[in-house]
Amino acid sequence: LQSVSCSGSVLQSVSCSGSVLQSVSCSVLQSVSCSGSVLQSVSCSGSVLQSVSFSGSVLQSVSCSGSVLQSVSFSGSVLQSVSCSGSLLQSVSLSGSVLQSVSCSGSVLQSVSCGGSVLQSVSCSG
Repeated sequence: LQSVSCSGSVLQSVSCSGSVLQSVSCSVLQSVSCSGSVLQSVSCSGSVLQSVSFSGSVLQSVSCSGSVLQSVSFSGSVLQSVSCSGSLLQSVSLSGSVLQSVSCSGSVLQSVSCGGSVLQSVSCSG
């Protein structure tokens, strides 16, 4: 599955098991969950993204602009980038994962927790 895209829509759930998913982009996206999958990009603009969870997966990018991102959780996963601009990011939690970068500009980042994980960078502006 290469792309799931929604504009002005409500997408409640995208789930992947042993799959390759290149892009998920939406206005209202409640849940993205992947197990043993490759997900290249999750992007939200002016949106509500309630949950992104990955187990044994590769996720290259989660980006939000003017959005609410409540939870990003990873277990045994590789996550290259989480970036938010003018957004609310409540929680990023990692267990046995590699997270290269969390960056926020004009955003609220409430919690970043790592258990047995590698977190290279957390940067916030404003």
